Amino acid sequence: MKRKRVTSGGSDVGYGRPPKATQFRKGQSGNRKGRPKRSFSMSSGEVFRKVANEKIVVVENGTTLSITRLEACLRQIQNMALKNDTSAGRLLQQFRAQFPSAVPDVSPKYTFVVADPRVANI
Repeated sequence: MKRKRVTSGGSDVGYGRPPKATQFRKGQSGNRKGRPKRSFSMSSGEVFRKVANEKIVVVENGTTLSITRLEACLRQIQNMALKNDTSAGRLLQQFRAQFPSAVPDVSPKYTFVVADPRVANI
């Protein structure tokens, strides 16, 4: 069956042809609010930092400590390395190389003792 075309003001109206009053105006989109923005998602590095910095309660030698998860992991790796776990020792060495200590080394420095006074004048 053929659809009827209704004319209103000289323009055709029908299937696929809405009235001029309801058509989009020039320069105006049909999606006024636009596409919704993506929901905020954290990167994997941010998630790792967030989880690593969470405080947990640990009982060590009968005392209760509140430490970060990262510190607990490092303590566990150090304990495993002390028990001759070679992979934990390698991992601990990599951590030490990656994050050098800010605390100065307190071991005594080498001292040179000059036994012959003639050598001291050089």
